[in-house]
Amino acid sequence: MRGVVSLAAALSLPHDFPGRDVVLFATFGVIAATVLVQGSTLGLLIRWFIKPAAVSEQTSMLSESATRAHVASAALSALEALAGDGGEPRHPQLIEEYRNRVRITTRVRDHGHEFVERRQEHFVAALAAVAAGQTALVNLHRTGEIHDSILHAIEIELDLEELRLRQLAGEGDVA
Repeated sequence: MRGVVSLAAALSLPHDFPGRDVVLFATFGVIAATVLVQGSTLGLLIRWFIKPAAVSEQTSMLSESATRAHVASAALSALEALAGDGGEPRHPQLIEEYRNRVRITTRVRDHGHEFVERRQEHFVAALAAVAAGQTALVNLHRTGEIHDSILHAIEIELDLEELRLRQLAGEGDVA
């Protein structure tokens, strides 16, 4: 901002001002030097000052697979607490689903390198299943067997499931 103001002030000098060319050249030189010097050294200064703090934080952070295992365990604990006083669980299928998540995420955390190929196959199969469901849904709508509102409701669910699977598969941003 100061460079722009300095250059504007130098350019506002009358053309017959003594030494106007020298003032313009000096102003432009100072602006160029400060932009180049500060611009080229700012990144180095930031890395130099921030690096020690960032390294210490990284050593204590959990990996993605360890975080997923922790989150799944916490969710399962909450569901089991809601199950009640030791009697029949109120939502046994949901509890079993979360137990399965805990098993899977714990195995991936502990032996992630062994599951890379199997994981990819899993997501390819799951995405194929979602695609088949989407096709069947559209076919039902085209033949007039379902109402528009049903199409939209189930279509949203399938789209969200596809996005979730793509995110978990590591395909990144899917838009």
